[in-house]
Amino acid sequence: MKKGCLVFVESSGTGRLLGLAARRLGLRTVLLAGDPARYTSDLDCYDEVAAVPTWDRHAIAHWCRAYPDQVVGVGSSSEYFILTAAEVAGYLGLSRPAPDAVARCRNKADSRAYLSASGVPIPDWALCRTQTDVANAAERLGWPVVVKPVDGSGSVGVRLAADPGQARQAAAALLPGGPNEPGLERAPGVLVESYVAGPELSVEVWNGRAVTVVRKHLGPEPFFVETGHDVPAPLSSVDTAWLCHAAERAVAALGLTWGPAHVELRMADVPKIIEVNPRLAGGNIPQLVQLATGIDLAECHVAQLAGRPTPFPEPTVARAAAIRFLTFAAPGHVVAVPDQASADPRVVEVACRLQPGREYYPAGDRNDRVGHVIAAADDPDEAAAAAEDELTRLADGCAFAPAQAA
Repeated sequence: MKKGCLVFVESSGTGRLLGLAARRLGLRTVLLAGDPARYTSDLDCYDEVAAVPTWDRHAIAHWCRAYPDQVVGVGSSSEYFILTAAEVAGYLGLSRPAPDAVARCRNKADSRAYLSASGVPIPDWALCRTQTDVANAAERLGWPVVVKPVDGSGSVGVRLAADPGQARQAAAALLPGGPNEPGLERAPGVLVESYVAGPELSVEVWNGRAVTVVRKHLGPEPFFVETGHDVPAPLSSVDTAWLCHAAERAVAALGLTWGPAHVELRMADVPKIIEVNPRLAGGNIPQLVQLATGIDLAECHVAQLAGRPTPFPEPTVARAAAIRFLTFAAPGHVVAVPDQASADPRVVEVACRLQPGREYYPAGDRNDRVGHVIAAADDPDEAAAAAEDELTRLADGCAFAPAQAA
């Protein structure tokens, strides 16, 4: 008997988690990629990799219809291809989120307009087309401001600007447009929004309901590189409920009540929605959620993509988990990396992608994260301390020489 096939359109972030979860559910996994050669690792979770022009929805649908096994689901772990996958799944009559809801989330200007109209608290914002527009909007909103792409991901191109010169410089990198990370054309314009001081958190949502709250740690401004996460966030029950309610209001306003949503917030006088992402969280957050609660959001997601019943997941354990990412402030020529085995039983995983002989250049986005440590314990403070101690060992063991001139 042939297995049902789950098709993934491109891959990033949680791609490996989803592929392995699909296999656990007895599904055959296929990755469709415009350029399979760009994936040099983590392909062992796919049974097959095929070259397909993934910017062409009809080409993907044609490939799925011609595939010898029954295609039971189409999805993507890549922020940039979730809408494409949802539309193809719709063509094929398969389970998927509402494409219009995904489109609203992907375009940050559209999502802010919908959230504002629904009374959901968000930062003040403006959509700008020129560097002059950006500077004028920032003066109106009040300094500092955050400048970001309309449809970006992973903090790429996101900068804090404290004056007109910094605002123009941040906008210059994004205007007049051009390709984004996977080579697709960026949405026109630049988003400028008021900076919201306060702790950054996220709420992981499933089918419109909050699952857990995550505390985020950020590197130095003007960048917004996430350097760690804690699950659950160390908050009072009142604040936790407040944040969960805000996230649920946001996804309802956008119509994103199918499958996962990763809702980012800042805690100010009220929780303010920063972004609603129509996908599982990146940054290893699904692993942390599973360690802390027992809930496997990756498996929930692939089951729903495949059209299987997926009741709201209930916690089976009550622990804590933390991740800390390896980053460096300055460029360097990598001389040596340490042993990635840990003697601490609380440490679940240690990873380092640095390789001796390579150059490291920080860019101020998620690509600066070249390793991580995951720890789990009964107490949130203990899990965080274990991750931080192990990260210190990992960082201290990395040896650099001055970066070679370009």
